Amino acid sequence: MNRTTKDWLIVLVLLLDDAAALALVLLVLWVLGIKMPLWVTIVIALLLGTFAFITHKVIIPSFHKKKVTGAEGMIGLEGEVIEPLTPFGVIRVGGEYWKAKSVGGNIDAGEEVEILGMKKLTLEVKRSPTVVVSATGAVEPGYIALYWSGELERRAEALEARLRSCDICPRECSVNRLENELGFCYSACLPVVSVVCAHYGEEPAITGSRGSGAVFLGNCNMRCVYCQNHQISQDYKAQQSREIDAHTLAERMLYLQDELGCHNINFVSPSHFVPQLVRAVLEAVPMGLRLPLVYNTSGYDSLRSLRELDGVISIYLADLRYASNKWGKKFSQVSDYVEMARAAIQEMYRQVGDLVVDGDGIAQRGLIVRHLILPNRLAGSQDSLAWLAHEVSPTVTVSIMSQYFPAHRASQFPLLARTISPAEYSEVTRLIDDLGLENGWLQGMGAAKNYLPDFAREGEPFSSEAGKLK
Repeated sequence: MNRTTKDWLIVLVLLLDDAAALALVLLVLWVLGIKMPLWVTIVIALLLGTFAFITHKVIIPSFHKKKVTGAEGMIGLEGEVIEPLTPFGVIRVGGEYWKAKSVGGNIDAGEEVEILGMKKLTLEVKRSPTVVVSATGAVEPGYIALYWSGELERRAEALEARLRSCDICPRECSVNRLENELGFCYSACLPVVSVVCAHYGEEPAITGSRGSGAVFLGNCNMRCVYCQNHQISQDYKAQQSREIDAHTLAERMLYLQDELGCHNINFVSPSHFVPQLVRAVLEAVPMGLRLPLVYNTSGYDSLRSLRELDGVISIYLADLRYASNKWGKKFSQVSDYVEMARAAIQEMYRQVGDLVVDGDGIAQRGLIVRHLILPNRLAGSQDSLAWLAHEVSPTVTVSIMSQYFPAHRASQFPLLARTISPAEYSEVTRLIDDLGLENGWLQGMGAAKNYLPDFAREGEPFSSEAGKLK
């Protein structure tokens, strides 16, 4: 328990008060002519000193303890299950016994629980989150515990219900996707899966030696004029034939895990398919899925949807594209990108924190923020990276990308009609040093043509010669 200056002042006042009390006692005895042996004086002084010590060690620290007052004061506290929650039972919180109800499946005696609220003197609790680490440093994905507790199914159902008046992404189109109505993303009820493959062009901690199990999802909630994946992101009619159900998607995830041996399952452009992906994970767990899930996003995500992914997603791989909504609107048809992406990245960091890798350097958990350098400073690198260092963390892992190529319709916009210059690249590398962002990767110059995909190609859409981030 850290002591504040105010605490020490209180102790000093108490000591002075004790000394004054002792002096007063001695004065009264002297006036009355009563002589007191030295040992009695010492005993009185020790008693007063003991009182001051107890005040310092016990009473003052109690001032700093969180006061439990009613239901609101108990939210967030942890307790131990005494009688199994099936779903009702008894838990112990701070030496007190409470009737409790589990909101996420049965919980056995001896397990730790977190208090969510209270109804009629019954605490509502969930199993406390745990991180299971193997001897090699591998972290068991949180979705496994969520599956067995029933929480994963609850989240899948809650997300699917929102498709009836869709608000899954920040556009909140309110179309009924359950009836196959189409909003801005041109996506109906079923997920659109364009390509499933082992991808070797991601960051080293994602790709590893066996590749990342990429699930390229069709369509998008943005319209970037320079999108290198435009064949699948902006041609919704061609993608309609790629719709599959959740069980089929679960089977493809197991194919990436068991047959290709990938390090993770990498959902690319997932923001408009969150309910469908959670449902597929729910299907895949009893089939044996155990790999970390990567949420590979443009950054234009709904906070409400992201919160449903807490504990489901192990690794967030998020873009931070613009520092100005002017350019977001002009080049991606997004008028509120800056505030939405920044809020999303902060939520992602809250959930998973800094990057954690296993003994082989493979990502197990954490946030990686990608920043694509655009020509003519259109990405607002200085503002974006300074915000990242000051408002998220200087220890956050960043991936600086120099691979911009004027793909799709970019040649129609003079500001975007070229690759970046060496001067623009050097400016951003200096920013990284100045801001103290030391964790991550910096793509070398000349990478522009290495990362151009062709989704008409069979199997891996990226060239096998594509350079890797260093």
